[in-house]
Amino acid sequence: MVDVDDEENSINAKLDLARAYIEIDDNDSAKVLLKEVQLDGNDRQKDEADGLVNSLD
Repeated sequence: MVDVDDEENSINAKLDLARAYIEIDDNDSAKVLLKEVQLDGNDRQKDEADGLVNSLD
C-alpha cells in the first residue's frame, strides 16, 4: 500500500496528474503542478518535471 501523504509519493502523484493534464491538452494546469515539483521534488523528480515543461514549450 502506498502512503500518498508521504512527501515523495505526493510529488510522484503530482507528476502523474501533470502527465494526465498534458494528455488532455490542459497544459496550464500541468505547468502549475510541474512548477511545484520543480520546487519540492528530489533530483529525479525535478529532472522529470523539467523534461515535461520543456516538451510543452
